[in-house]
Amino acid sequence: MSKATENDIQQLQGKNLKLVCDLRTETERNNALDVQIPGVENIWFNVLGSLPQKPEAAASAEIGLNMVKVMNPNTFSPEVAAKMIEVVKSGIFDGMMENTYLGLVAREHSQNEYARMFEEILKTQGGTILWHCSQGKDRAGLAAAFILAALGVDEATIMEDFQKSNESYQSMIDAGLKLAAAHNLSEKHQGVIKAILGVNPDYLQKALDFIKTNFGSIQKYLEMKLGLTEDRIKKLQAYYLQ
Repeated sequence: MSKATENDIQQLQGKNLKLVCDLRTETERNNALDVQIPGVENIWFNVLGSLPQKPEAAASAEIGLNMVKVMNPNTFSPEVAAKMIEVVKSGIFDGMMENTYLGLVAREHSQNEYARMFEEILKTQGGTILWHCSQGKDRAGLAAAFILAALGVDEATIMEDFQKSNESYQSMIDAGLKLAAAHNLSEKHQGVIKAILGVNPDYLQKALDFIKTNFGSIQKYLEMKLGLTEDRIKKLQAYYLQ
């Protein structure tokens, strides 16, 4: 969204866009502010907040910069991918991606931000919504899962939709996994690489399983933690289902 052209803006306006939900952190926003679109409200929902990180990761700005380059198709390269392999081998990312998903569904801060997102979606009364993070697959992927669940979509279809991110990132994933195999990385670390470059459906599944174990069902979670009462669910479905 920070690089939206005039043609992009016209396309979005032509689709009755009313709300842009920015799910990034403050640092991410400041580094690449969304282009403002006339007639469209852009609201910040920092769903990630400040999830706990291992000290080694937090202390290394270079690692963070390399990961940003790795996850961006415009800057992905063999040299950057090689650095990713070394970082993954070090164990710094062990559990980090998986725990991010669990944190997004379990932490009160994240729940409150996703709840706020639904409040603003409801205010548009059926207007077109665009939601994004930096890569459009993890924070935005979970938002998509919540929205689909609220509209009554079954879990199997939600998982199928989630995995479509890998179609867009497939060339990067293939390159990363080929390099991982050449370096004899374990299956676990190959899963980490897949989650960095694309999505690992196991991580979302564990997050959904956490929800069902602790709240009984996704619908109950939506009601208890994201404020989606039966009345609000009916309104969403009336707005967005045909």
